[in-house]
Amino acid sequence: MDHRTNPTFRSPRRSRSLLLRRAAGACSGALASRAGLEHLESRTLLAAGPVGGEFLVNTYTTDYQASPAIAMDSAGNFVIAWTSNGQDGSGCGVYAQRYSAAGVPQGSEFRANTYPTGDQRYAAVAMDSAGDFVIAWQSSDQDGSGAGVYAQRYSAAGAPQGLEFRVNTSTTGDQEFPAIAMDSAGSFVIAWDSRSLDGTTDRVYAQRYSAAGAPQGGEFLVNTCTTGFQSHPAIAMDSAGDFVITWQSNGQDGHAEGIYAQRYSAAGVPQGGEFRVNTYTTANQARSAVAMDGAGGFVVAWGSDGQDGGGYGVYAQRYSAPGVAQGGEFRVNTYTADHQSAPDIAMDAGGSFVIAWESNGQDGNGYGVYAQRYSAAGVPQDSEFRVSTYTTGGQYHSAIGIDSVGDFVVAWQSDGQDGSSSGIYAQRHDATPPKALLGFAAHVIIAGGTSYDFTVVYSDNSAMDVGTLGSGDIRVVAPNGLSGEAQFLSCTPAGNGTPRTATYRFIPPGGSWDAADAGQYLIALQANQVADIAGNYAAAATLGSFKADFAAPTAKLKKLAKVKRGKWPFKFTVTYRDDVALNALTIGPRDIFIAGPRGFKQYAKFKSKTLISAGVYTAVYEIAPPKKKWDAADNGSYTIWLNANHVLDAAGKAARKTKLGVLKVKC
Repeated sequence: MDHRTNPTFRSPRRSRSLLLRRAAGACSGALASRAGLEHLESRTLLAAGPVGGEFLVNTYTTDYQASPAIAMDSAGNFVIAWTSNGQDGSGCGVYAQRYSAAGVPQGSEFRANTYPTGDQRYAAVAMDSAGDFVIAWQSSDQDGSGAGVYAQRYSAAGAPQGLEFRVNTSTTGDQEFPAIAMDSAGSFVIAWDSRSLDGTTDRVYAQRYSAAGAPQGGEFLVNTCTTGFQSHPAIAMDSAGDFVITWQSNGQDGHAEGIYAQRYSAAGVPQGGEFRVNTYTTANQARSAVAMDGAGGFVVAWGSDGQDGGGYGVYAQRYSAPGVAQGGEFRVNTYTADHQSAPDIAMDAGGSFVIAWESNGQDGNGYGVYAQRYSAAGVPQDSEFRVSTYTTGGQYHSAIGIDSVGDFVVAWQSDGQDGSSSGIYAQRHDATPPKALLGFAAHVIIAGGTSYDFTVVYSDNSAMDVGTLGSGDIRVVAPNGLSGEAQFLSCTPAGNGTPRTATYRFIPPGGSWDAADAGQYLIALQANQVADIAGNYAAAATLGSFKADFAAPTAKLKKLAKVKRGKWPFKFTVTYRDDVALNALTIGPRDIFIAGPRGFKQYAKFKSKTLISAGVYTAVYEIAPPKKKWDAADNGSYTIWLNANHVLDAAGKAARKTKLGVLKVKC
C-alpha cells in the first residue's frame, strides 16, 4: 500500500450531560435534630468542558487553510500554525497566530516562511515553558533538490529570533513531514522523513538544537531497520530534554505498516534499541503520535486498520520513562463504525493526557473531531466527546496542545465553515477545577440562636457556574463526627464569573444553640457540587471550622517556685484559656488578689502578657513581701485568687472568682 495516497494517512500536523441542579427555593435546613446527623459521603467526578465556543483561527479565508499544528507553554499561552494556499503569492505558505491562555489573539496572524517560492506546508510547532517557540515546515525546491525542512525561532512575544534556517544537511531527494519537540528550557529536536530521489526508500532523520538555535552535532538516522519504508515521524520531549521518536515502518512487523520507536537521552544518545509499539500486527498500524510528561513517561497513539471491528480505530500504549510498557495497548475510541484515525496526543507535566482524532460519520455528516481524556494512570476520564461543534462537511486534521495543569486546546481543519474551501478552527478546554476558601465564619458564643450563617468564596481560572450552587454544597461536621447539610442562601455578585461569594446557613443540632452543642464544627465542601462553566467540579475539602463556645475563660497557676530569703519581689505566671478567644485588653492590673497570714492583703502587680494563641495567654505577676525582703517573719500560706469579672473572652464572658493556688513561704 502506498501510504502517501491512502486517505487514512493524513498530512502531519464535556461529554457528560449536565447534572440537574437545585433551586435555591428548594433548600432545606441542615439539621432538624441531633439524630438527623449523617456520615459524610465521598465521591469523585472529573470533567474538562469547553470554554467559550469554537473559534476561527485564520484571518485570511480565501482558498484553503489546512493541516494545523499547535503548541502550548506551561501557563496555557499557545500558538497555532497552518498551511495557507495562495496567501503568500506563490502556492502554499505557513502562517501562525499566537494566543494568551485566555484565548485572546496576541497580535495578528503572521507568515512563518520567508522564502515564498513554491509550496511551504505541513507546519510543526513546539514551545518551551516560557512561551518561546519554533515553527518547522517542508519547503519545495528551496534546498535545490525536492522538498527540504526549514524552521524559524520566535520569542514568547512572537518576535523572530534570527532568520529561517534549513534543518536537513543532506538535500538529495525529499525531506518532508517535519515533527518537532522542545524541552522546558528551549532546546529542541526536529525529525523528518527523508525520501530518496527514485522514491524507493524512506528513512527517518533528526537534528538536535540548543535553545539558541545552534545545531548540536549532525543530523542522524533514527531507524535501525532500513528494509522497506520508515516514515511519518512523531517526537516528544520531557522537561530535561530526553526525547522519543516514533514512526511507521513498512513490513517490519511481518505485515504492512507497524509503529516503532527509539528513545534518546538529552545528549542524543540512543537509550536501548528501537522497539515495536503495536502488539496487534494484522494489516496497518500507522500515523503515530507521541507525548511525554515532565519526568519522561510517554504515551504513543496510532491508527489501526480493522482491529476494532470497523475500519481504522485509534489505539495507544503507555510507557514509563525507562521505556517499559505500562499495561497493554488499548483502544481509545468508543464509537467503532467506519474510520477513527489520525490521532494526536498531548500530556501535561504530571502525566495526564488527552488524545484527539477524526471520526467518519459519527457526527452525522462526514468527519468530525473527537477526543478522550485519561489520568496519568491511563484511566479514562469521562467518555469520549465531540470537539467540533460545526458538523457540515468534514472536520479533521486535529492537533492538540496542553499546559502544565491539563487545560488544553484542540485545533482542526473544517471544510466550508469560514465561507471558503477550508479553514482552521479551535476549541479551548478547561480541566482546572475551581477553588474554594472559607470567607466569613465567626464563632458561636451566645446561646439561644437558631441558625449560623457563613460564606465561602469560589474562584476559577475561567468563571464559576453559579447555577451549580445549592444546598448540597456544604456539610457541617459536628464534634461527634456526624454531619448535617448547610442551606444555600445567596450568591454575590449574581451571574457566572469569578470570584463568587456564597452564603450558607447551618441549623444547630436540636434547633437552637445550647451548652450541649459546644465544640468545634468543621465546614466541609462536598465533591461534585460546585462547578465552573467548563463543568469542572471543586474537590472535596475541609474549608475551615468554627467553635460553639458558651463557657467563660479559665485560669491556671503555673507551678510556683520557692520563695528565697532576702529576695523580692516574687514572680509567678497564670495561664488564661478560652475555647474561642480572649479579650487581651482585660488581662492586666487587679486581676489577681493575694491573701496571707497576719492580715496580709495585696493585688498582684501585673508585669506582662504573652499571646500563645487566640484562646491562650500567659500573664506574669509579682507579689511584694510584707516588708522590703522575704524573711522568717513572713512565713505562712498566701492564697492566690483570680478576681471575678476582670478577665473576659471576646464575647464578654467573664472568668469567675477562682482560687488558683497557695504560695507557702518558709524562709
